[in-house]
Amino acid sequence: MISKNYLRGLALATALICSNALAVNDDITALASIQDAEGVTQSDFNLDMLRAFENHTVATMKEKMSSNLRDKGFPNAKVDIVPSSVYFDVSGKRLAVVRLKHPPYALNQVFVFGVVGKELRRVVCTRQAAEQIPLSYGSCSKKIEEVYGIKLLKN
Repeated sequence: MISKNYLRGLALATALICSNALAVNDDITALASIQDAEGVTQSDFNLDMLRAFENHTVATMKEKMSSNLRDKGFPNAKVDIVPSSVYFDVSGKRLAVVRLKHPPYALNQVFVFGVVGKELRRVVCTRQAAEQIPLSYGSCSKKIEEVYGIKLLKN
């Protein structure tokens, strides 16, 4: 049986792979990273791009989690990820939101992708619990506001 502390460490290590900034104010870890958009603009954020973000995120997280589990002595551990993705259009900006649930571990992650100028920015929020990560309040919301300059409001 894998311990909760090990899983919490795995979640943090997995999320840190993707980031250079950290904020922990509740049970959610929120991180951000920025890279050159390489010509991608908001107008490229269509259904195909959303699927590409989701597929790449799932593949990357499966690879990283499998590697971490192998390194910790669990070479045959199966990594199940249940993804869902959607666009949010807020204040003239389109954000791609990819949610990942890791059912056997009660781990949830949200990846938020957006273009600001010539930068592709990403926010990654991780929670070691079954509850969904809120985007309209809490640590994840604060990081989204900091990185994209917008606030996602409750519907």
